[in-house]
Amino acid sequence: MRSIQMFLLAALASLSFAPMSAANNNGAARAHCLVGTWSGERVVINRLGKQVVWAELVLETVDEGTIRGTSSWGLLTGEGGDALDVPVIQDTEEVYGAIGRRGREFYLAESPETGVLHGRLIGRNRMEVFLIQSGEWPVAGVSVLKREGTPTPGCRLRAKRL
Repeated sequence: MRSIQMFLLAALASLSFAPMSAANNNGAARAHCLVGTWSGERVVINRLGKQVVWAELVLETVDEGTIRGTSSWGLLTGEGGDALDVPVIQDTEEVYGAIGRRGREFYLAESPETGVLHGRLIGRNRMEVFLIQSGEWPVAGVSVLKREGTPTPGCRLRAKRL
């Protein structure tokens, strides 16, 4: 378990944490576009089989290439998942991560579990998110999440495809 956590920390450390300065103005503008509530169906597989869940990602803080918030899910179909090795049909975890230099991609580490979310904006109000979690309850999944509401005032994305 400790080696998995160290691997996840090393993976996050390998990302570019360079400040989003005036030289990278487009990245800073796009990074603010990640802030908000995003939701949609996620198809996952775990040791119980295929699950379909309603996923919600709330991203609250963007500062110099870092981000944090919460990741939640609730079971729609299937047998469920786990929270710290206890079978559950819903869960919420804190997430901490980094934003790529262009502001389109991000990586989030779940806490206290070992999951990693990798996402990218695929439009002004849509993002594709992959979930990978190793350990005794391995999970893999993918979703396209839609923004609830409007982008934050700092968001300067054009309507064109990213």
